[in-house]
Amino acid sequence: MYPSDLNDAEWVVLEGEARAMMAELVKATGRPMVHDLRAVLDAIGYVIRYGIEWRALPIDFPQHAAVYAFFLRWSRRGLPERLAGRLRGRLRLMAGRGELPTAGCIDSLAS
Repeated sequence: MYPSDLNDAEWVVLEGEARAMMAELVKATGRPMVHDLRAVLDAIGYVIRYGIEWRALPIDFPQHAAVYAFFLRWSRRGLPERLAGRLRGRLRLMAGRGELPTAGCIDSLAS
């Protein structure tokens, strides 16, 4: 286990949303994932946290080519942003707020 890995509590929060996103992805491409979803997300987290090349992933993660292909498939469809939005909405509801923010701030430098 690496410091960048999801802990069990984080995985409990993320798993349902991540699996729902995977179901959407499989419908779009038709090919189910053969690697463990949590292991792939941990591998992506490792690359992001440590700024390494995909090929430098430790061997206890899934193969770097598979992790990178997964990352590309998710990213091209905007799934990381949508996942973050879903999780943010859940956290807002748990805090007793509306799922979507209702206020905004616009700042502009007039020249």
